[in-house]
Formats: sequence, structure tokens, C-alpha cells
Amino acid sequence: MHQKFESKISVSLVVFISGILGGLLVLFIMKRAWPGLIPLLFAALFVRYIFLNTYYVLKEEVLLVKGGLVDETIKVASIKSIEETHTLISAPALSFDRLEIRYNKHDSVIVSPRNKQAFIDSLLTVNPAIVLRLKHQNILHKAAKARIKD
Repeated sequence: MHQKFESKISVSLVVFISGILGGLLVLFIMKRAWPGLIPLLFAALFVRYIFLNTYYVLKEEVLLVKGGLVDETIKVASIKSIEETHTLISAPALSFDRLEIRYNKHDSVIVSPRNKQAFIDSLLTVNPAIVLRLKHQNILHKAAKARIKD
């Protein structure tokens, strides 16, 4: 089993980053600060790289969280809970519509899969003991719905 989940991308995040880079571009052109365009180009290429290389892979019993330059490997059996969050802390997530995955004793990672339902279902298939703390109850695995009804 090998499943890849793309990160959801917030329009507001794209607008924010584009606004900063675009504003600097206009400023550098107006001031004829041509050397300033070189680091700006590198910054734009780096942002593009991050956007193209943020995703999550479930391979057998391991979740690989790929966030640009950072890779994190999590054993699905070690996942304790998944909770919806809109935190703004830095994370391998390109959206503010996020999930916080708590694993091991005190570890956590924040992700933003485009298809939350499929992502959660896949994790619960491997580890049905994961506790879900979701604001939107329509994002529940069949097994989780049965647990809530009991």
C-alpha cells in the first residue's frame, strides 16, 4: 500500500506571499535596484520548490511528511490523536485548514492534506485506535462513526 496525499493550498497564503514578492519586485524596479532582483528570484524559486514538495505519503505502516526541505517519518502505530486546527505556526502545511497529528509521547506535526477524509480514513485503517478530535463530524471514518455512536 502506497498512498500520496497532496497538501491543500490556501488562496490567502498564496496571495500573501505573492503580495510580498510582487511588492518587492515593483520596489526594486522603481528604484532601479537591479541587483536586488537576484535574491528575489531565488526567494521565488524557493517558495515554488516548497509548494511543489509539500505532501504526505502513507507507505504500509509509516507516514512520511514531506515539507520542502524537511522530511519526517512517523510510525502510524505511534499516532495517538488527530485534531483539526487553524494554528499559524510554521509547519509542513500550505493551508490554514490543518490537522495536528500527535504521536509518541509528546511529539506532534501539523499537516494540511487536500482530502482530509481519505487521509484520515487511510490512517485509521492502519491504526483504528487513533482518537479523532474533529470540529466537522462529517470527516469521520466508518469505524470512528461507530465508536462515537456507542
